[in-house]
Amino acid sequence: MGRLLLWDIDGTPVPAGGVGGAAITQAALQVAGRALTGEEVVMHGKTDPQIIAELFRAAEVADDDIPTLVPLAVAECERLLAAAEAQLREQGEVVERLGGADVALPDLTRTDEVVALLTG
Repeated sequence: MGRLLLWDIDGTPVPAGGVGGAAITQAALQVAGRALTGEEVVMHGKTDPQIIAELFRAAEVADDDIPTLVPLAVAECERLLAAAEAQLREQGEVVERLGGADVALPDLTRTDEVVALLTG
């Protein structure tokens, strides 16, 4: 019988010193085209699409528009993260996976374990 292995996704595989949160916020606000008007959105314990949806709500984006805008913001976030990674490397900062992740993940593809991401 196989096992279910759950990974916590709150920065566990790749710590980046706050770059991820900044990219998510910037991407959501760029796509929304407006600034936050309410309280700050708490990011820990949530997936990126959930955080982005909450940022849209905080920017008073209409609920009907959010499902269409989330994928656009995710794509923008990925672009911003790629640029941030390059900038961090140029500055001598290194964004690396935490020890063991790059060993464990390939091994799991050769087993009957079910691997899933979990947060919260």
